[in-house]
Amino acid sequence: MEHPDFRAGKLGLVPFVKLFFQLSDDAGPAISEIVVGPGPEQSLRVDAVKRLLDKIGCSGTRVRRSKAPFRG
Repeated sequence: MEHPDFRAGKLGLVPFVKLFFQLSDDAGPAISEIVVGPGPEQSLRVDAVKRLLDKIGCSGTRVRRSKAPFRG
């Protein structure tokens, strides 16, 4: 496994791994759905994800809000 990078989060450092993959092929898009987690301004974040997907040529990917409640 790759060594993770780190970013600052509300509770301290958050590890993450960058993934690189082909966005689509003959079988369809590599990402079929993105669920935007609960949090403030969820509608704005859903719109931002949709705009990003349009920009990178993945406008067919479904984006939806999480049904989990926000507890912040």
